[in-house]
Amino acid sequence: MKKSNADYKTILNVSSHIFLFAFLLNLFWESMHGAWRYECCQNLTARLFVLHILPAAFVDALIITGIYLGGIILFNNYVWFANLDKRKFLFVTVSTITTAFLIEYNAIYIAQKWSYTALMPTVFGIGLSPLVQLAATSWITIYFVNKIDCR
Repeated sequence: MKKSNADYKTILNVSSHIFLFAFLLNLFWESMHGAWRYECCQNLTARLFVLHILPAAFVDALIITGIYLGGIILFNNYVWFANLDKRKFLFVTVSTITTAFLIEYNAIYIAQKWSYTALMPTVFGIGLSPLVQLAATSWITIYFVNKIDCR
């Protein structure tokens, strides 16, 4: 199916809304749990803490935007999230949890970028909060962008 200029404008508009909302939501989430759940953040000054969580929120927003763009290809619809079904729900949920697991596994066991404090509940050695974060912020983002762009 050939896309028109109006389709590309809609995709750009929806993508920018998804990115912006996902960035702000993930920045909030990171700021609420980062200092208490990760060893590396415990002794950072406020300025360094913000500089530490900004890239994380940015990457999370890129991942969520990428999942939206992947959904366009998979479901052949640029507002595929307007009518959710089991297949679309599984696509977002499995994509986000798998991505979060791979990021955390790499950061903890391979690159050894961070470790968890005793406050972080884990599942198979991976923090529960990051696994929930990407899935939850994706669904909250999709919910609100659906309300804005699919009225």
